[in-house]
Amino acid sequence: MTDKPIPTGGPPKKTLSRHENMFQRSASYASSPSSNRLSMGGQRLNSPRVDGEAPIVLNLDSRRALPSTPNSPGSRKMKSAETKALLQKKIGTSSPRSSPPQSPCSQGRPLASTISRTEKPSRAPPSANKRASRSATTYDGRPVSPSPPPRSETPPRPQKRPNVPAKPGSPMANAAKPKVPPKPTVLNEEEHNQINEGCKKFCNANKQLLAVSRSTLEKVRSTLDPVKVEFLQAQLGIAAEDLKAFNTKFSDFIREASRAYDQKKTTTIACLTVDIANYSSIICAALKLAAVDCEADESVFKQSLKSITTVKDSLIYVVDILKAVADKVDTSLVPQLEEHIKKTSATLAGLVGHKTTGPLIPVGTRMEIEAAIRAAVVSIAKLVNSFNAPLEQTILTEAKVASCCVAQLCATLNETINTNTNLLSMPEIREKIIVYASDIKQAFAVFMEATKCQVSNPCPNVFAVMKENESPMRKLFHHVVSQIQAFSVIDTAQRTDINVNSIKPTAAHIKVADSIVADPADIVPPPPANITQSSLDVPDDYVASTEDIWDEPASDEGRVLYTDTGNLRCSTLNKLIIHTTANLDMNRMKTFITTYRSFTTPEILLLKIIQRYHVPENAGVEALPIQLRCCNSLKYLIETQYEDFSAEFISQLDDFLVELQSAPAYKKFATIIKTTLKKKQEERQTTKTEIVNLTIEEKIPLSPAKLLFVINEEEIARQLTLVDFRIYKAIKPVELLNQAWSKAKYKYRAKNVLALVARSTALTMWVASVILWQETLRGRVRAFTKMVNIAQLMLKLNNFNSLMAILAGINTSAIYRLKFTRDQIPNATKQLLEELSDLMDPTQSYGNYRQRLHDVDPPCVPFLGTYLTDITFIEDGNPDYIQGLINYRKRELVFSVIREIQQYQQQSYTDDFVNIAHFLTELASNDEEKLYELSLIREPRGATLEQLL
Repeated sequence: MTDKPIPTGGPPKKTLSRHENMFQRSASYASSPSSNRLSMGGQRLNSPRVDGEAPIVLNLDSRRALPSTPNSPGSRKMKSAETKALLQKKIGTSSPRSSPPQSPCSQGRPLASTISRTEKPSRAPPSANKRASRSATTYDGRPVSPSPPPRSETPPRPQKRPNVPAKPGSPMANAAKPKVPPKPTVLNEEEHNQINEGCKKFCNANKQLLAVSRSTLEKVRSTLDPVKVEFLQAQLGIAAEDLKAFNTKFSDFIREASRAYDQKKTTTIACLTVDIANYSSIICAALKLAAVDCEADESVFKQSLKSITTVKDSLIYVVDILKAVADKVDTSLVPQLEEHIKKTSATLAGLVGHKTTGPLIPVGTRMEIEAAIRAAVVSIAKLVNSFNAPLEQTILTEAKVASCCVAQLCATLNETINTNTNLLSMPEIREKIIVYASDIKQAFAVFMEATKCQVSNPCPNVFAVMKENESPMRKLFHHVVSQIQAFSVIDTAQRTDINVNSIKPTAAHIKVADSIVADPADIVPPPPANITQSSLDVPDDYVASTEDIWDEPASDEGRVLYTDTGNLRCSTLNKLIIHTTANLDMNRMKTFITTYRSFTTPEILLLKIIQRYHVPENAGVEALPIQLRCCNSLKYLIETQYEDFSAEFISQLDDFLVELQSAPAYKKFATIIKTTLKKKQEERQTTKTEIVNLTIEEKIPLSPAKLLFVINEEEIARQLTLVDFRIYKAIKPVELLNQAWSKAKYKYRAKNVLALVARSTALTMWVASVILWQETLRGRVRAFTKMVNIAQLMLKLNNFNSLMAILAGINTSAIYRLKFTRDQIPNATKQLLEELSDLMDPTQSYGNYRQRLHDVDPPCVPFLGTYLTDITFIEDGNPDYIQGLINYRKRELVFSVIREIQQYQQQSYTDDFVNIAHFLTELASNDEEKLYELSLIREPRGATLEQLL
């Protein structure tokens, strides 16, 4: 209740509710410096007043107390005289140098019993102003003389006391002058937004808590005995009523503060979190009791667990923000909020401890974490390996993919923290995993800064330096994997007997960690330092060409072989170049330039072309046609094979271009070739700039198991296709020569072929992993159905490569044995799966697929496996050399396959990449052996459908 106003001739004073009164006091509380404000309980913070400020006027109103604190001062009505006496006593004993008292929350009293407010002179009667002024004090403890009531409704301005110097020798002159506190540092706009965001999270968490408390009260009325219901009604009902009112006003304050920067409003809402947290703690404790008593109702436990966890996490978030601005807000807020966090954590641990059973970290969760770590390791390894060769545009994509993989790993750890109820029973281990996620983020940020430095100012041994920069990340990943392995074997039933600090990974755990953080098997090795003719696979009877191409014998005997139809079959290198430039045959020229890496080097080829260009005067042939064909061949070589060129090659080419520039007939060719070279070099420089300016933005965190259900199927299929086509389009002809993808000697050439093959394998394992990561039968059925739908969308997008990978994942042994999962699949999905399987049937050399491929219109991502199989047959069935001569006919057969691959590289998809594409580039998955073990856990042998439901 409020004191009755004394009747006056002015307008009646508005009576404030206790909730409105609280928030009006909060505004006054925040308007003054943090060292001069009032606590929400009506107590004075005994700090000196800055000269020129109005004296602080206090007034206490009595309020009813909650039933949980019957002895609080607000539980009984206080008379006006008693109120003034108590107030005068408090003010009289205050000291300017005393520390601020604790908030009512920390004293164990509810907020409602201690709310006070400052009377506004313009609305209060004169007698009320007199009473208020008699209880006011200045900064040195002396009472302020009461001022006469104003004649008008306009409130009087506070009078500034004149600064009259004291007489020498007087007691006032000898008295120590009080120190004027410095004005508080003002929050900047970013800090203002962060505080508002943190308080908004806390406000929303309280809304969820209130909703759960209401539903819990309805459920306990029908399940518990009347005594317990009455007790919970007293704990939940009344506290929830007050929390709802305060939280509504709290939400309004946050909404107003978020519209525009306001120091007063921001500090107000920060201070209110302490008082509102008091009610949250009471309701959390009551919810725990209700969940324990309603043991038969699993929904009460889950809802209570989720709401209490949300409140705790939001408080932690607020505390982290306030710690960052500790010098700009009241320092007493953080310790008080931390006390509430401890209470909420204890409540949470007690609730979880009542229900926890089984391993601390389930097998499926552990395997998902390991898969996310493996994806992060592989993505970072590929980024580091990019420094093993001249930088390409792909390094920018690799940097973004690595960033997304790390974000995905942190999301997986955070999801484990938030959803694994067993972890809540052991908060020490839960905190360790939280620290792991934070350490990984910080370590990756340091690694990316080091990467940018090496891009902008590379060291001579840049690759070795990058390996050193990567080492801390590998060690951290190894530590996390081994610790997660050790935590996963803990039985929560024995958690009370376990010393967390004594948990150490075993040798088996360390062995698993070693395998997960090892270099990927498909990593592309660096190219050899020097590539010479002798480093190629030449036979002992190899017929060498003459040093100068014009010294080559005119006779073809022993140096050229022809087919029965008169076409070129085999020849020496010189004879092959002579036949290529002797007449205008574009197909022969393209075949020769495309396949030359299978029998010579770029430097040797350039030397031979330059030699052929310089036609001797006594050659007896017309020079102009030969020189034009040499220039055409050189132009095509530079346009299609630039990645093969070394510094020696570029230097030799520059010298030749100077010669071409001086010849009027070939100046145009020199300009075109120079422009092409400049464009390629600018692309590398642009790549460097983009890497240096790359910022690690906050990604939308998605764990591997949840990604399938958060993003719609069409977008997943579209982005998977764009990633596939980007790799497919980058495949160069040299990657398909000499079976480079399968021979260790030539693997350095086959970067993109190996990437697409590895991606198909990863997609296969990802399909199986996502299905098995789902703990429930319903979840596995849902994931299985989504995968079949994505496969159908792949067919519509003409992405046969990923279509084949998804079907392979569905048919792995770990998924194929899931009898009950397959039985629950809708009939329409089963029929669709059968049709897709028939299309990609490998019988008759993928006859159905090949016919479908030839009927589609680009863009398209063909199934690369068929092309690699065709090239393998050609390579194994035809020798590279016949009688020591280059088998040119074999190169024509290989070129026919390469030409078909290039045909589908010409037209690109028009869809745009979105951020989710980077999450879908390096797919997290487990190996087939581990997936089969998980499959036996999901559907044990001999299990019945009732046991799985």
